[in-house]
Amino acid sequence: MLQKIPASSPHKKEWDARVEAYAAANPDAYVVDLPSAVRRVANRETMLDAVRAVASSAKRIVDLDSCVVRAPKQIVAVAGTEQQVRAQVDAASLRFPLLAKSMRADGSSDSHKVAIIHDQDGLACVVQGAVPGLKPPCVIQEYVNHGGCLFKVYVVGDDVTMTRRKSLPDLRGARASRRRRAAAEKAAELAAARGSSDLPSSGPAASRDPR
Repeated sequence: MLQKIPASSPHKKEWDARVEAYAAANPDAYVVDLPSAVRRVANRETMLDAVRAVASSAKRIVDLDSCVVRAPKQIVAVAGTEQQVRAQVDAASLRFPLLAKSMRADGSSDSHKVAIIHDQDGLACVVQGAVPGLKPPCVIQEYVNHGGCLFKVYVVGDDVTMTRRKSLPDLRGARASRRRRAAAEKAAELAAARGSSDLPSSGPAASRDPR
């Protein structure tokens, strides 16, 4: 059974109860997106638990040098003062730039709210609720550079479909993915091997990101 109802629907609670009752009464039926099964991934505080579980399993079955499964570091910012949220960010060793995201990931309008936090002033804006549709409690997450694209993978049985979507751009100062860091380090090594005569000794170009 394929079923879906918008999170904003006034009938969602009743619909979910009916679907759960149907599944319980028909244990041999296949129900896609059973409400109780997707509840964890509809909340950004818990949705990355599945990624961490995959990462743990991957350590036993793949070469981690060629395949990295990792969840971004994040916290749930409390609905408190700027000082309290800053203390949370510092305790988690999060560094700017950061992302602020709604706790909800259920397809509702507010679930798509995202803010890039470049500095303490930006963090204060989020804490104060100055970003429409986004205020604590919310997720504060490290910004990981990923080439400006993301991949969405859909699996139904043995059928796998992948789509590529545009995403947020890479930002200077953000954490690079392991693959991109390795490429940058390799480029730096090759530049050093060619000798200092090929590199400017001063000026802006000397500190340019090798990516």
